Amino acid sequence: MPVVRPEVTAAGSHSLGACEAVTSLVLLEVMSELHEYGADFSGVVVTPAMVLPSAASGDGAAPCDVAEATFGALNGLPATVAGVAFGCGGQQPGRATANLAAMQRLPTIWPLTFCFGRALAGPALAAWRGDPGRWAAGQRALAHRVAMNVAALAGRYQSGLDLDIGPA
Repeated sequence: MPVVRPEVTAAGSHSLGACEAVTSLVLLEVMSELHEYGADFSGVVVTPAMVLPSAASGDGAAPCDVAEATFGALNGLPATVAGVAFGCGGQQPGRATANLAAMQRLPTIWPLTFCFGRALAGPALAAWRGDPGRWAAGQRALAHRVAMNVAALAGRYQSGLDLDIGPA
C-alpha cells in the first residue's frame, strides 16, 4: 500500500490559517499528480502533519481549532483515499494526542489514525534514559502513550487521562 507523505515545514512564523492554506495547496497538487499517474486512491494512505501555527507565531491554537483547520486542508483529498495517518509534526506527545482526539469528534469520510514515531518513542526514551534498571519505566511510558492515542481514536480521550502514569 503506498503511503504518501506530503511535507509542509513547520519553520517560520506562520499562522494557523496560513498553514491551512499552504497544506491545502500541497495536498491538492500531490493528489493531482497521483491522479495523472493513475494511482488507485483506494489503496493510498496519506500521512500529512496536522495543520499548526508555527511556534514563533505565538498562536496557541486550541485542539478544536487545529482539528477544524486540518480538516479544512484535507478537503482536496479524494473521497476514496484509504485513510489518513497523522504525524505528530514535532508536537509534544500530549498535545498531539489532544489534537488527534479533537479530529475524531468531527465527521470524516476517511479512516483516521496516527503515525506518531517521536511522540510515542520520546516519552519512553526519556523514562528509560538508557539505564537497564529503568527498562520497565520506559515500557510503561510507551504503553501509556499508545493507550492515550488509542483512547483518542476511540473518542474516549480526555486530558485528565494523560496526567501521571505512576512511579518511574
